[in-house]
Amino acid sequence: MMALVPDAQRSITVGDVVTFKFPYRNNGVLKNRPCIVLHEDHETDEVVIAYGTSSFVPEETNNHELTACRPEMLSQFNLDKPTRFIFERRIRVRKDDPRFCIKASLGTSRIGGFPNYAAPIISKSYKALPFREKRKERLGIHPAKREVPKSILKTCRLFGRRRGRPMAVQAA
Repeated sequence: MMALVPDAQRSITVGDVVTFKFPYRNNGVLKNRPCIVLHEDHETDEVVIAYGTSSFVPEETNNHELTACRPEMLSQFNLDKPTRFIFERRIRVRKDDPRFCIKASLGTSRIGGFPNYAAPIISKSYKALPFREKRKERLGIHPAKREVPKSILKTCRLFGRRRGRPMAVQAA
């Protein structure tokens, strides 16, 4: 059986960028996010998608993510601003899940994607992730947030300018 995203002309595949109402960490609130398809499970007719976020510290990266920031990537994925796709934060869903969102300007939930030759690279990245049972992936994987070093938070201001720190006065 080849299920389609409700509005799609073809089945979504690894490397596609789609819009999806991704669940927040601990509550039932859903947020419409661009997501990348990491894995396609033909046995269960499901896909594993990782969410994208536009809020991030550029210096904070890990091996299990992809950042789209160059203009050609943004246009290929049909994104307005730089986006970081975090593979560790993912969910397993059926291809006909109603949480796939139709982007009005395109008339589909598939908004862009990688060329076909990139699918094996993305699949390899998915297999390198820490193993989770399918049941747990269906609930959504949300690893604990990484601590941003306070030095980054204290020193960066608007436009990345560093703020001067007052000199410490030593008691005599």
